[in-house]
Amino acid sequence: GDDRVLLECFVSGPRHIEFQIFGDQHGNVIHLFERDCSLQRRHQKIIEESPSPFMDDERRLSMADAAVAAAKAVKYTGAGTVEFIVGDDREFFFMEMNTRLQVEHPVTEMITGLDLVEWQLRIAAGEKLPLTQHEVHQTGHAIEARIYAENPKSGFLPSIGTLHRLAFPDIFHKVKKIEDNNSQSWSSIRIDSGVEQGGEISIHYDPLIAKLVVHADSRKQAIRTMQNTLAQSGVLGVETNLGFLQNIMQHPDFEAAKTDTLFVDSNLESLLEENQDSVDWVCWGTAIACLLEDYAESETKAWESIEPCSPWNSLNNWRTGSPEPHRLQLRNQQGTETEVTIIKENNSFRILNENAQISVTVSAHEDLLDLTWHSSGLEEYGHHLLVLSHESQLLAVHEDGRTLFTRLDPLAYEQSEEVSDFRLSAPMPGNVIRVLVKAGDEVSSGQPLLVMEAMKMEHTIVAPANGIVEEVLFQPGDIVQNDAKLVEFSLLEE
Repeated sequence: GDDRVLLECFVSGPRHIEFQIFGDQHGNVIHLFERDCSLQRRHQKIIEESPSPFMDDERRLSMADAAVAAAKAVKYTGAGTVEFIVGDDREFFFMEMNTRLQVEHPVTEMITGLDLVEWQLRIAAGEKLPLTQHEVHQTGHAIEARIYAENPKSGFLPSIGTLHRLAFPDIFHKVKKIEDNNSQSWSSIRIDSGVEQGGEISIHYDPLIAKLVVHADSRKQAIRTMQNTLAQSGVLGVETNLGFLQNIMQHPDFEAAKTDTLFVDSNLESLLEENQDSVDWVCWGTAIACLLEDYAESETKAWESIEPCSPWNSLNNWRTGSPEPHRLQLRNQQGTETEVTIIKENNSFRILNENAQISVTVSAHEDLLDLTWHSSGLEEYGHHLLVLSHESQLLAVHEDGRTLFTRLDPLAYEQSEEVSDFRLSAPMPGNVIRVLVKAGDEVSSGQPLLVMEAMKMEHTIVAPANGIVEEVLFQPGDIVQNDAKLVEFSLLEE
């Protein structure tokens, strides 16, 4: 009897399951089956699939009837989504209705073969629903992954900047026949995106880069296709959740359909892990990609010169006896530097490793490399490697994850052991709301210098040590990008 106390039912192992419905102006309402949207981060969907692996036919029918009844009760017209929370005991509760097409509507289009936007237009024009409930059928299994410009390791904060390189699989060769237990299985992919290479991700819009949708004859095959497709997708220029999505697809609980809305939070540490087992071959393959790019650039410059056949315009390292090795220096995100020594031999490359010499045959398809490794005492084995480059940055994408490298110039690269000044940078995109110091101010370690606002939270930039503010580069009201230099700061001499 106390209105200050609100009691809510506790739902154990909650799943977020929604039903796509359509109503016309003639009183007809039908559903187009469900979508399981349980995989979320920050209470926002990142993976959707249909049919839900959690549902049985009886529960699906009960929830579909409830969704249609809700729409009929308000004489609903157009596309809508009725959303439910389902407990591990399969009892379901109404949550809300979205009166529009959802981001994840391609999942429904894939399993039904219907164009939902066309349906909306026909209904708006006064037509009846194109199909009755009994005429709607679902085929196969579809999964959608939302590719965001965000940093999963920084609380999924948006990452803004230029899309220097953008690579997705060739959808024109989308149907793949795969032999599986003496039967033919099928799969296809679809990519919906509103951005292009060279475009900008800004703080003014949602950081969604693309929706990657796969459709296959079974959930197992859909997961396999999604894993392969993610391993051939890359973005260079902003942080993305692509590696995070790869880890979800490879997680045993996801493959076993043992996931709920708490899955990401409960497994966050393992989902953020970067696979280090493949670091050697990934580094070698990336170095080969660098060398191939150098050859292509050298050949282009040679043909653009007045002496295209001059040996001085060649990078083939030919010499009497044997070719001169190429030496490339790469540094990964952990700061580990590796020198890779490569000799080009006709149509293959030889890696001069300190433990062994490894030969690799390379077949290149634009940025995608098919690598076949040959080593004494080891069986032949192959890998696919997608390498995207922009200036000195290199993104290597493979079946186990992705690695960001920096190519070092051995003639220009020097690393100072001591740092005497600092450039304090923005930890994320946002707005400067307060500047607490000015140029020339002497400050102490930990003293607040500037306050930013991002994602409805305030972030205070503090002095890393006792020092002097050399310059403040932004003022209140300014919009700053991720990693933008905010304050020039120098240490006080002791």
